[in-house]
Amino acid sequence: MVAREMRRRGTVLMAMMVVVTAAILTVMVQQAVAGEPTAARVLALSCAACHGPGGASPGSIPSLKGKDPVFIAEALRAFRDGSRPATVMGRIATGYSDAEIEVLSRQFAHPAARQ
Repeated sequence: MVAREMRRRGTVLMAMMVVVTAAILTVMVQQAVAGEPTAARVLALSCAACHGPGGASPGSIPSLKGKDPVFIAEALRAFRDGSRPATVMGRIATGYSDAEIEVLSRQFAHPAARQ
């Protein structure tokens, strides 16, 4: 009888541990998905080295934060095709597709312009 009660308690304890573990894993997965970077954020990471975090440049390189997305897209295309003189941006922009340029231009735009 004592052995049966101990098995029952062990089974209940194991079930409780499974439920608690599942709950913790569920919360962890939800937090990971919520913090998952978007394609735009990933693309914009390379810009941060020169243009500052979020496009807010702390120095002499122009800030991108809050700029009109059309302006940013046109500038990137001009850097890419060589019609706008540049030292570094021409080489960087060469690697961007039109779709990536559109994504980047909206990433740095004023929040009201991001759509």
